[in-house]
Amino acid sequence: MTLDNQSLFANPYRPAEGEESALAPFAGRQKAFEHLYQRLTDPTSAGVSIILGRRDIGKTALLRHFNAYFDETFIPVYLPLKNESVRSESDWLNIVALNTMQVLSNKDFSLNKLPKQNAEDAAMRRWMTTEYLPEAFELIRGRRLVWLLDDTGSLIQWTKAGKLPADHFAYLRDLVKHYQNLGIIMAMDSRYEMLIPGMSPLVSVTDVYRLANLTEDETRTLMQQPVKSEFRVNDEAAAAVFNATAGLPRLVQRFGAALYAYHQVTDTPRTVLTAEDVKNVTNTVQQQSAADFQKIWEETAQNERLILTGITRLMYDDPLAPVTVSSLSNWLVESDFPLDLTAINAAIRGLEYAELIENGKTGIHLRSSLMQTWLLQNAELQSATKPVTAIRRRGLIAAAILLLMVIMVIALVVTQQRPDEPTTANTLQPTLTLITNP
Repeated sequence: MTLDNQSLFANPYRPAEGEESALAPFAGRQKAFEHLYQRLTDPTSAGVSIILGRRDIGKTALLRHFNAYFDETFIPVYLPLKNESVRSESDWLNIVALNTMQVLSNKDFSLNKLPKQNAEDAAMRRWMTTEYLPEAFELIRGRRLVWLLDDTGSLIQWTKAGKLPADHFAYLRDLVKHYQNLGIIMAMDSRYEMLIPGMSPLVSVTDVYRLANLTEDETRTLMQQPVKSEFRVNDEAAAAVFNATAGLPRLVQRFGAALYAYHQVTDTPRTVLTAEDVKNVTNTVQQQSAADFQKIWEETAQNERLILTGITRLMYDDPLAPVTVSSLSNWLVESDFPLDLTAINAAIRGLEYAELIENGKTGIHLRSSLMQTWLLQNAELQSATKPVTAIRRRGLIAAAILLLMVIMVIALVVTQQRPDEPTTANTLQPTLTLITNP
């Protein structure tokens, strides 16, 4: 039995191309929404928040599902910045105004009273502050307007490039301070974390929420709820998916899509999918995720690569033995890539922060079995330039000394075994031959 186009289209885990974050199933993130609600409604808050996270952690999905938690008294305006072309602050504020007008129009608000955008750069701030926003808030009558800025690192890049003035973040801060029903939620890649202080006074440390992988409960919900009308994914199967993916949303979605497709092509109708079914589709998901793991590997620092490889090899060689800092240190020395304990612990902390490993009472282990399989097949330490380490130099010196000692011993033995020189008395005397004339 083959999977027809209709069944493929019906797969809830396969949204239309380019609409993944908007249409893909969504689960969990309750604490993230609670944080946003507090920042938007608490009078002592600035009404601003940053959702910080790694690539593919679900920042865009969180923004696109804003209405899953907030009611109609909040009007979200989604603003993806990554592909925007901005030459000046005027361009950027026009983008904000136009997108806001589009959302209000979609909600059937009359836009007749909104002022037209005919201001030059020098007056654009005044137009936004004294003309546009006052009319917009009059129009929505007490509702909260929330600008959802995706890929906010673009704002930092535009400012550094001189496309936005240096005080642009201060200007945005003045807007949310003046209009208490205005909120700004910004999704930002964790690569820009060290640059957040440069966004002051718009944001502070308390405004940052770090988005992590899905929990086991959230993973179970994502595996079960979208397909509950057709079949059931039991708890053991959902747990198997969590162990394979560590809750990384993109990987969990792939398992959902693979299990749905697997259910459709099964000859005998199934009402419940089990951990064995998860095992049957794991190779498919493994292949689909190869590029993701390659990207993670490329973005990981050299010392962290060493630790990832060490954990993988030790877990493979002896699955029952706990991986510890000591065993990692020994493995690195034996592999000719020694690191001191400070470097090892720093790398472990970095990998924990990236949610690639877990360091607990039972030892250090990889969180994703899919990642472990990829590392076993692809992690090559030799791909990096391998320096001549101190331990190698010591080994060469020791070998040279040993060779010299062997030569000296052989020379001594040969000398002792050489026969004595003949004495003067035993020396044959030359024979004198007299030549006479005939």
